[in-house]
Amino acid sequence: MASGQRTAATSPRYERGSAEFGRVVSFADGVAAIALTLLILGIDLPRPTGDPASANVFELVGDLSEQIFAFLLSFVLIAFYWFGHHRFVGRLRAIDGAMIAWTMVFLLLIVIVPFEAQVIGFYAGNEQAITLYAAWFVVFGIVDIAGYQLARARRLLHEEPSREVVRFALTARGIAPVVFALSIPVAYLVSPDAAMWSWLAIWPLSALLTRNPPPGA
Repeated sequence: MASGQRTAATSPRYERGSAEFGRVVSFADGVAAIALTLLILGIDLPRPTGDPASANVFELVGDLSEQIFAFLLSFVLIAFYWFGHHRFVGRLRAIDGAMIAWTMVFLLLIVIVPFEAQVIGFYAGNEQAITLYAAWFVVFGIVDIAGYQLARARRLLHEEPSREVVRFALTARGIAPVVFALSIPVAYLVSPDAAMWSWLAIWPLSALLTRNPPPGA
């Protein structure tokens, strides 16, 4: 099908290699890069009230440990989802109007992460702040899964994946939202700090559960 040709359902379809396909991918990469850059603005270093030369800078930075943790965690999570999106796009032979709409939702979730990072940076000991952050990434994971299923349903992938490949892909995408969902009761039953540290389980679990990818995954 020629680039930009419309299907019977009047949905535009852009093949890989077309200018339109490249523009969507470049736009997504640019938005992710901006979101990563904006994260650093969430670290609020207090201005010196006296002589800067006599200030205890180590103590000041130490007081920002929760904001720094929120920055680093959010940076890694955006990079994690961007890399997943990068691999996902690499398996697409085309995009259409529905996939472009999904991409806009995906990017909306990314650009709000700097705000979410500020919430837990300033209110790390608050169960509601932990809930807000974790729930956001539960939604993020669901949207990520929906994008893969959308590409399958609209036959946008290079080839129809086997059941094993689909199972592997859904498992890989489901780890993060499950960890975040489980951390919400941890914040109330144990402590907000325990909930935050539990998020780090995403990466060892991902390494464990996706260590043997099937052919074509």
